[in-house]
Amino acid sequence: MKKSLLASLGVAGMGLGSLLAVSAVVPASAVATLPATDHIYAYDCSAGASDFQLLELAADGTATAIGTGLGTTTGDCPSQPAWDWITKKAYFAHEGKLYSTDVSTGVTTEVASLSGLVDFDLLASPYLAIAPDGSAWAQADGWVGTISLSSGLITEIGGTVNRDQGAYYIAPLAYNAVDSTLYAINVDNTTDDTPPFPNQLSVMSQTTGDITLGAGVTLPDYQSSAVESLYAMAFDSSGQGWMLRTDSPETQLVSLNPTTGATVDQGGVMEGADNIASYAIFISSPTPALPDTGAESSLNVGAISALGAALLAAGGIAFVIARRRAA
Repeated sequence: MKKSLLASLGVAGMGLGSLLAVSAVVPASAVATLPATDHIYAYDCSAGASDFQLLELAADGTATAIGTGLGTTTGDCPSQPAWDWITKKAYFAHEGKLYSTDVSTGVTTEVASLSGLVDFDLLASPYLAIAPDGSAWAQADGWVGTISLSSGLITEIGGTVNRDQGAYYIAPLAYNAVDSTLYAINVDNTTDDTPPFPNQLSVMSQTTGDITLGAGVTLPDYQSSAVESLYAMAFDSSGQGWMLRTDSPETQLVSLNPTTGATVDQGGVMEGADNIASYAIFISSPTPALPDTGAESSLNVGAISALGAALLAAGGIAFVIARRRAA
């Protein structure tokens, strides 16, 4: 092999090795994509929209109406809904009642009245989260309970700790089936409504409803008191988070990395040329497999790093041999 060719291969190998090694540990932030098996849905809360009008959202925020909602325009808009893997419907609570929505038709049906010996807020329009096994939670003003999706009965499991610690500004919550974790966003951990507004993604106990302040993942792009609350959150089958940020009359679809807290604005929620205001999102996805332990992703990163190191070493050897021959 000619010395010039050997030296060139050595330099190229070192360059490629360095590139692979760095890329394995420094992932790039980019607009998120939605798994082909999943579908994002929201409810249209714009002025004049039909009550409980269902929309399907593309990953860039483009909205397509499904059905005609209730046909009335009294301003009824759901709080945080959630997808039920068992019934294949979405559920939400609104003004003392539990509703379900058929995503194929957009038809919303009253299921039951909310009931239980719980704080009044939990019997109004609490946020919902549902696990693949049908376990379901309701949250309102820091009070947390489990909820029956058939009877609407709510059983309080927590709230005192959340409220005493000033964590009662819990906005959206959602269940991530990839890591079997119930997440909530605490939009203000102060007790006097003054900054800082941390906007942290925190783990919520599935048995007590408690979150631990300061232990969550900070969302770097949402640290200003001028930022509107994040009204809704859901996770797709890859574990990617999706949220809605609404500065009426405009709503932005936002993707979320639950590990780092990094967020990306995907695009405004638009139906044609019209801005859509929405405060409610959920994602339909296949029944999840076993929780992801991270072994596969670690193996991939490890393999890439190893390949990068091998190429770097091989390139270095080839480069040294070429220099010695030249001498």
